[in-house]
Amino acid sequence: MIIDSKKLILDFYKDHIENNYDITFEECNLICRSPWKFLKIQMSDDRLPKIRFRYFGVFQVYRGTAIAALKNNKIKDNEKSTRFKKLLQDYINRFDSSTK
Repeated sequence: MIIDSKKLILDFYKDHIENNYDITFEECNLICRSPWKFLKIQMSDDRLPKIRFRYFGVFQVYRGTAIAALKNNKIKDNEKSTRFKKLLQDYINRFDSSTK
């Protein structure tokens, strides 16, 4: 079953927010989506950090995922490919050094 996030937020707004708080649906939508937008921005950064959301857990790129991405690199542009490989190799090295 596919859940539409806009409908889910709208239902939440109507059931819990609309009559109890003085915020608009647009503000509620922004509040609900902001942590996920932050996660997306942080994961696209070159650092690939661990990010913890309270009640949700820790989000991170696992070592195995980074190694698989490194092996399956299909980027045709040589400059982007080299940067991508360096990014993943640095991340794997950091991951290995933090677990020792």
